[in-house]
Amino acid sequence: MADTADTPPAGSSEFTPAPSSGTVKGLEPVRSPISLTPADAAPAYRPLSMLAIVGFGLAILYSFYLSSMTVFTYFSGDALFLPLWTLMFPVAILLVCWFARWSVLNSEGTLGGERLTNWGMGLTVVFCLAYWSYHAATFIALRQQAVSFVNAQFIPALSKGKVEEAFILTYQEPRPAVNEGLRKYIEANLNAPGSQKVNGAGRFTQFSESPYIRWCQMSPGKVQTTLKSIGSPVLDKRALQVPLLYRVETPLIAFDLQVIALANDTRSKDSPGRHWQIEMDRTGMVKQSETYTDEGALVVDKVEPIAKQFFSIWVMKLTAIVDPDGAYRVTLPAEEYQKLMQMIGGKSETDLRKEAETNPDLRAYFQGLDNFRNGSIVRNEDKFTIGNESMRGEVIAEVKKRFQPAFATSTWITPTGSVPLYENDGKKIRFTYELLLQLLPKYIASASVVVEADANILKEPGAMNAKAWHVAAMKLVRANAAPKADSKAKGGMGM
Repeated sequence: MADTADTPPAGSSEFTPAPSSGTVKGLEPVRSPISLTPADAAPAYRPLSMLAIVGFGLAILYSFYLSSMTVFTYFSGDALFLPLWTLMFPVAILLVCWFARWSVLNSEGTLGGERLTNWGMGLTVVFCLAYWSYHAATFIALRQQAVSFVNAQFIPALSKGKVEEAFILTYQEPRPAVNEGLRKYIEANLNAPGSQKVNGAGRFTQFSESPYIRWCQMSPGKVQTTLKSIGSPVLDKRALQVPLLYRVETPLIAFDLQVIALANDTRSKDSPGRHWQIEMDRTGMVKQSETYTDEGALVVDKVEPIAKQFFSIWVMKLTAIVDPDGAYRVTLPAEEYQKLMQMIGGKSETDLRKEAETNPDLRAYFQGLDNFRNGSIVRNEDKFTIGNESMRGEVIAEVKKRFQPAFATSTWITPTGSVPLYENDGKKIRFTYELLLQLLPKYIASASVVVEADANILKEPGAMNAKAWHVAAMKLVRANAAPKADSKAKGGMGM
């Protein structure tokens, strides 16, 4: 009889399985010959995230770029100085890698590439921090070196009115020695007409006639400077530029002066290291920054315009009107001029010369006129600089004969328009105006014309008129052979 306890009742759906760990009585458990566990199962394939590949690739490119640029600049002697906006590249790479990592971690195991994103971010951070640490150190060093160079050399030269010493600082090293022959060297090698010419003026002429140079020349030893700000170094044309802003104060004027210092790195055997120079073309007074002292305002607003008016009349008589004799008469002091004009009246020169035989004042006048026609007003004959000493005598003769009516022309004198030098010695006040002398076809020269008046006119407004002035001298400054029409600019020392 069957055991009813081991079978379910008829029609019942219940079934109680035997325990999995137990055994059926009389039977041995059946075991599978192969047992698969999760550790033994083959890992499922997960494709790499495309964003992770892109981020890692960009990190490699960025690292390679910085490395190669570092090697290149090391051997070339240049400085690796990237602008601040280039920070956008490592920031962008980090964002790409971060989004790639986020997408991998949230893909529920369907995407791979987490290690690539970690490497991408690591490379970017390491190279970025390394470069910008170098950048910060260089930034600070350049600013300090620029200030030291300008304060130690350029500013002292300006303050003492030493134009030649300031000028050679606009060139790279090696520079000519500062000695008695410096001016001659500059005129012969760095100031030839046609070199960087503006109206025929050479490079040194342009520099010496800059407004800030002229104002500093008026008060040598009395110029005070204060550093106001230091700009950020900028890489331009393979040279690092550091802009500096100074406040310059003289007895006549105060103004802001922008100085651009250039740093050139070189590994040459002759002159290794970092060398500084002044960027001449971008160094100058800041517009509308000038303020005048009481004396400066008086000179600029009231005195100099009248002196300039007189000077313009004198130049016009030598050129446009072609009246050298009239130009001589205005060189006479005001009282002597007025007395002479009363004697001359409308008489001819022949009649006046006959009258001069018995009139000592007229005799003195014609003696002075003859001397003027022979160029007696020309000064500095032995001291002006010239490109070739063999030309000195001929240049002097060319200038002097232009004061004779037969040789006067309408175009041989051109005022440069530079700020005139002002001087007050307590007895006389003087303005020095610059002229370009076109002694064509052979020579180009420059001269300065000194006009003066009694210093008392500063206290007597009614005396401030053109009659109070007279021409004291024309001083030759420099001369060179005129450039040919097809000549090209001749460079001096490299910028």
